[in-house]
Amino acid sequence: MTGATYLSDSEARLIPKARAYGYIREQIVTGVWAGGHRLQPERIARALGISRMPVRDAISQLDSEGLVTMRPNQGAVVTLLPLNELSDLFEIRAVLEGLAARKAAEVMGPNDLEELQLLSERLMRNDFENPKWQAYHDQFHDAVSEIGQQKHLQREIRRIRTAVQPYIIIYFQEYRHSEMVGDEHKMLLDAIASGNGLLAERTFRDHVLWAGRSTVNFIAMKQNKTDGGVRLAS
Repeated sequence: MTGATYLSDSEARLIPKARAYGYIREQIVTGVWAGGHRLQPERIARALGISRMPVRDAISQLDSEGLVTMRPNQGAVVTLLPLNELSDLFEIRAVLEGLAARKAAEVMGPNDLEELQLLSERLMRNDFENPKWQAYHDQFHDAVSEIGQQKHLQREIRRIRTAVQPYIIIYFQEYRHSEMVGDEHKMLLDAIASGNGLLAERTFRDHVLWAGRSTVNFIAMKQNKTDGGVRLAS
């Protein structure tokens, strides 16, 4: 029959795994499944209408990415980062995003600036209450890395951003405001548009560090209320 599309056995197996991966990852990064939540492959498989094998494969991949932790004799749970590790990730992200901004400022052309302006204006028209806000936010930052043509740098930024995103969402949901409000994005945009690489680097780095301190201290405060843990100083 003409026009039919056929998949190899390996391709056919990837489709259920991709569905399971996307579903589990979405539940984690949006904060639906908090740190420590136990993953039940059988239940996930039933919810998606697939077998358990692709679910287990997806969990294994998420374990390698750090969003899931495999515990001996206990199965898989959503990773719960210690506060010092969460703080470290924000510091690393700050350095990497600062570097991406410096590279972008040094090579940016008129078309690049126009694209960033459009992305910034879209963010200013929305806030975190909009379900699409996080995607808009990520697109702005991805665009900065793309301008500098730093593919490896962009990949590392995305990886760390994904790891800290569940904690940022917890913070947002409590305070009902975004990590980067419109005025701050305008400030970031102006720093890159200046063509001053060092200014752009410092502006992005300082902003991410501020967001990290706010998030980490908030998570520490919540933990104090529940288990009497030690608050991480800012």
